[in-house]
Amino acid sequence: MAPRIAIPIPHSGDPEYAERSLPQYERAVELVGGEPVRIPLDKSPATVVKLIERCDAVLLPGSKADVDPAKYAAERNPKTAPADPKRDTVDEVLLQDAYNMRKPVLGICYGLQSLNVYRTGTLVQNIDTSVNHAAGRKVPIAHTQGSDRSGIEAGFRPELTAIAARNFSQLQPSSGCESDWGWAARGGQVPRGWSYRSAGGYFARSFCAGCTVAS
Repeated sequence: MAPRIAIPIPHSGDPEYAERSLPQYERAVELVGGEPVRIPLDKSPATVVKLIERCDAVLLPGSKADVDPAKYAAERNPKTAPADPKRDTVDEVLLQDAYNMRKPVLGICYGLQSLNVYRTGTLVQNIDTSVNHAAGRKVPIAHTQGSDRSGIEAGFRPELTAIAARNFSQLQPSSGCESDWGWAARGGQVPRGWSYRSAGGYFARSFCAGCTVAS
């Protein structure tokens, strides 16, 4: 039987965005033999718990929202996007279930930031950079991402082409994390010990026991 992967709807307030982005994550899961399970954002936590009982892992996708800075005791940066409370609630339910049941967790872009904050990490809300991350869909390629092919990423090609991304934050891990952390945006740098994949952008998977569930 194919492993069932719980994926929350990316955003509660923009159905067009959600329907444009979600199929890419679902397709990526299917390509590696999984069965994606959509988790709606308009259900009660109790209902969400019932929906994920038979799921084997969690994939937290990207979003056009930003994690509410109040969650990590920070003042809001003027460039920080509005939060999505419904998505936040579902993410927290999924993460609590994953940690209780020792299910693997994969965070992508916003999902990675959500995971970090859930584990008491914080975020640098905006990073000034020469890379044009505000280009959106106006340009086909924002920049390229190279890899020194060390560690886990050694099995992937040495140069990865990054699609332009809107959000560009930096993760600050919870205390006791042993990972070498870097930029948490599609097309930016990611920590050593994380692997690259492609699903309409880039995502990384953590194997740090202090930051996510080991699979």
